[in-house]
Amino acid sequence: MNAIIAVNPQQMQEAQATTIGWISAKLADANGDLANAKETFLALQKAGLRTRPVEAIAAKANRRVKFYEKVKAALEAGYYIIPPFDIQLFAIRTNRVSTPDNVSDSRWQQEMKPVSLPVGEGRYENPAVARVEAGTVQRTNSAKQDYTVTLFKNGNWQHGIDLPIRAMKPQIIEEVGRALHMKIFDALGIAPAYRAADPIIAGQIVRPDGRGPLTFFVAWWLDEADL
Repeated sequence: MNAIIAVNPQQMQEAQATTIGWISAKLADANGDLANAKETFLALQKAGLRTRPVEAIAAKANRRVKFYEKVKAALEAGYYIIPPFDIQLFAIRTNRVSTPDNVSDSRWQQEMKPVSLPVGEGRYENPAVARVEAGTVQRTNSAKQDYTVTLFKNGNWQHGIDLPIRAMKPQIIEEVGRALHMKIFDALGIAPAYRAADPIIAGQIVRPDGRGPLTFFVAWWLDEADL
């Protein structure tokens, strides 16, 4: 099993080239799987046979292609893969016109999920949206008494990115703007998620297999007062 070990900045730079090579090979394999699936689909369609099984294979291959394209783009843009952190997201990429309603009796603010999109597509939104009233519903308790419950749904996008106040340093803002402009990452956030010294801005790319997102280093700063 191949692995990369780096113990100094020079080795990190060398590891970047190796990682790009690995991802390029995986992208080529995924593109090959997608091409084969499309060819099989056309053959089945021409023969008048069911195409549903190969459609699932093609969809899976397409998700892998999209994922590896984004990872390769991030690596080539100079971003390093880092271990996953508990991140407070402040931007997610989406192409949804509106937020999903998610109607329930809970008024707790919900965090929207990013949509896995190809490089350059969609827009960034603040993941946190307010809960607004969506009517009422009658329910019956264990004593068979009726009572009224207020329902809530997700509000609309705020159409603006709220950068955490502790990240408002000119150089950090510039790097965040660069990452937002490229539209590679599915989400951007700050770690640790709670207020702490040595915060890191990180980008995330959603994996196609449902595992946790792949995390990339975007920017970091250290205040002398924290030493």
